[in-house]
Amino acid sequence: MEPFTTTLIWMWLAMFRKFEIYGDTLFALGSASIDGINSGGFFAVRLSTEKVEINEIVNDNDANVTLDWEMNPNIRTLEIIQSDGENEVSSGRIERDVTSYTFESTTPNVTYTYQIISRNLFGQAESSSQTYEIVQPEAPANLTAERQEELVLLNWEDLSDNETGFTIYRSADNGDFEALASTEPDVVTFTDESAVLSSAYTYVVEATSENFRSERTNEAIIDIVLSVDQDELFRIYPNPSDGIIGISSSTVIDRIEILDVSGRLLEQHQVNKTQLVRDLSGLENGVYILRIHAKNSLKTQRIILD
Repeated sequence: MEPFTTTLIWMWLAMFRKFEIYGDTLFALGSASIDGINSGGFFAVRLSTEKVEINEIVNDNDANVTLDWEMNPNIRTLEIIQSDGENEVSSGRIERDVTSYTFESTTPNVTYTYQIISRNLFGQAESSSQTYEIVQPEAPANLTAERQEELVLLNWEDLSDNETGFTIYRSADNGDFEALASTEPDVVTFTDESAVLSSAYTYVVEATSENFRSERTNEAIIDIVLSVDQDELFRIYPNPSDGIIGISSSTVIDRIEILDVSGRLLEQHQVNKTQLVRDLSGLENGVYILRIHAKNSLKTQRIILD
């Protein structure tokens, strides 16, 4: 506490007729006025402040660490200190009605010590202290992608011993990466069942922990294209279409499926013939995937409804 503040407090207390200290509380009787503030009657001041304990430390995926606590009514200000053993960062002065504080841009795999220092007019309490480690799992490695008929099989190497799972990301035809799926920890393979033919895919995988993500793997790229022989088996017309499409095949078609561009199944129809006409006018205009299943053959074609 500043010497000037201490002097003012004791000058003010000296104006009372009588005051006594019992334990850590000062009792005063009488009246006093200082700096335009009048006090009279019975007055009690708690001379010490209590230690403020940290309730919770939370780390989010943006590398921010937030502390929260319960404020003691006898406290006027707080100071929060973050230390990694070499460097300290202070919150500065925090007023009594604040019960949380966030430190930004912390570093993964570093153990930090957090202290809360509480103060009132008469002094400083013992600081509370708690350590917290920001754990980032090690990135998986050696990602591969292999086509198996209509599917894409992914394999990678798990190099982390503290992940809570893995997240698989996919980019279609050089587009943005989007989260495709998540797995349990210790999993090293995933099968993409939503891939469509006539597309090029790029995959990456990252390990996740409770509050952090690893770096991503290498990119695994795979082109899913039809051979010339398969293309010659089927004919789809017209494309683009106003909603009515015709399909013909040199072999019996078992079924057809209509998917959106994300691979979500919208319609499925049994066929069991070599030619058909299908009304898709109930779908909104846009790009869709037509998947044709025939004996020992599969045709996937992008169609446009306009």
